[in-house]
Amino acid sequence: MRRLPAGLSVLLLSVLIPACISSGGPAPSMNPKAVKDSASATACRANMKAIHASQQAYHAQKGSYGSLQDIERFSGPLPREPAGGSYSIDTATGRVTCSVGHGSAPEQ
Repeated sequence: MRRLPAGLSVLLLSVLIPACISSGGPAPSMNPKAVKDSASATACRANMKAIHASQQAYHAQKGSYGSLQDIERFSGPLPREPAGGSYSIDTATGRVTCSVGHGSAPEQ
């Protein structure tokens, strides 16, 4: 195997080490559970936004916020929470929340 000149090795390390440190360490792919949890949270937030959009359409037509069942009858099947949790809607405000703790839509 061919060796790099000492100056080039130092240059490469001076670029790679700070980049790794500033990014918080190794890529998350090194921890499969963290990757799965992050993907679930991202999918959940997208689902809540989709449910909220359906809720807004329902509200525009009916003049009130509906329950999950109302929204599902109005717009068709709603997405399911990817981590096995459930969604709920505050019928006073239209806010969609996740039982797993991934946040709500619209975001506060």
